[in-house]
Amino acid sequence: MQALATSLQQSETAFLWQREQHDWALRWFTPSCEVPLCGHATLASAHVLWQQGYVGRSTTARFHTRSGVLTATPRGDLIELDIDKRELNLKVSDEELAKRRAAWKRPPSS
Repeated sequence: MQALATSLQQSETAFLWQREQHDWALRWFTPSCEVPLCGHATLASAHVLWQQGYVGRSTTARFHTRSGVLTATPRGDLIELDIDKRELNLKVSDEELAKRRAAWKRPPSS
């Protein structure tokens, strides 16, 4: 997954595969590393599942991620993303943060 994300050179690349009927595994990668959460890619993944008929248009999609379980529910033309704060694990080590900054050539903030 990392090699493909690196070759695509997009800000984040989402990888999605089915676990059960309405449950999906979801991971996100930048060109340099895996990231624990990416809201825009989660919304896009839910949209694709509904548009392609993998999940019924009125059905909540559940995503199993490194940050916990996220749900996306259609609300008319909108998507409601539910992120349970109790389950989130968004800690990033100093080493990983330096790696991400180097990948995007951003100087450290002061």
